Amino acid sequence: MGYAIPSGNTTGIDNMIVDVATAVPIFVPSLLLFIYFTIFLTGFRKQRIESSTGGDMPLWGTIAGIVTSIVALILSTREGLITLPILVIPIVITIISAIWLFASKDRY
Repeated sequence: MGYAIPSGNTTGIDNMIVDVATAVPIFVPSLLLFIYFTIFLTGFRKQRIESSTGGDMPLWGTIAGIVTSIVALILSTREGLITLPILVIPIVITIISAIWLFASKDRY
């Protein structure tokens, strides 16, 4: 006994996400912003609690930027999901965070 295949407009979850992104244009930028700040704040908070020296903002900014850039690049493989300016912003933030990380005076 197999499952019945639904008919209609169910061509895949990627089409559903593209439809949401088309109807709500702020969906993808909000998703990327949520990913960035979730990684940044949880990592910074965890390091600040466990370390007596406090958190390392440039490090967690760079890590969050790299992960957000990877997610943005993955989203760019599907046409209509992410635009070029939205794709460039996380990459620029990652580069700025990496420069901040390597230019920090208290690096050991």
